[in-house]
Amino acid sequence: MPMTFYDRTGKAAAYTEDDVHLFLFSGHAAGYIIDGAVYSYSGRHLGTIRAGWLRDHAGECVFFTEGAVERGLELPEKRVKPPKLLKKPKPPKGRREPAPPRAEDGGGWSELSPETFFSL
Repeated sequence: MPMTFYDRTGKAAAYTEDDVHLFLFSGHAAGYIIDGAVYSYSGRHLGTIRAGWLRDHAGECVFFTEGAVERGLELPEKRVKPPKLLKKPKPPKGRREPAPPRAEDGGGWSELSPETFFSL
């Protein structure tokens, strides 16, 4: 199922068309999803998707999707999605690191920018 990930300002930052591979709208492969966990292609665990929210290691929200369940954090108005540029080749997947212990869901936005989140 296609899914778009929006940042705290409502800007569309990334998307998946196959529920696995995440791409930026620039066409660059940003990461992939396995059982709700998001990894970089180098194998670093970046965060977790829960109830339509992509959360960082501290449990704070980095992105929301159309299916986000509002739980005390107001959803910003979604902006118009930019055009999807031609997808670049996906890099090889590195060995996945273990996920850190799951943090309690925080009630706020992460300090990580979308660019920083995917470059971890």
